[in-house]
Amino acid sequence: MRVRVYGLSNNEGVVVDFIELKSALSSIISPFFGKLINNIIPFDTVSPSAEHIAKYLYDSLKERYDAPLRVEVGEAPGCVAAFGDV
Repeated sequence: MRVRVYGLSNNEGVVVDFIELKSALSSIISPFFGKLINNIIPFDTVSPSAEHIAKYLYDSLKERYDAPLRVEVGEAPGCVAAFGDV
């Protein structure tokens, strides 16, 4: 997974605090650790394809960040699905 956040830097010269972003991602994906993804909402009714996972992560991050985002999820080398504003 790769997350890209776009925007103008703040007074400290950063667009987003990476520690905060990592924490947000961790809280979003932690319910999936050690579990069968097909048993967890929304993937109990939606195919857990890389495209759907990228959209799920994007939607979850957009609830927290107002900046343009792009989420990329890789299935295998050279096989990447992306969802985002850019």
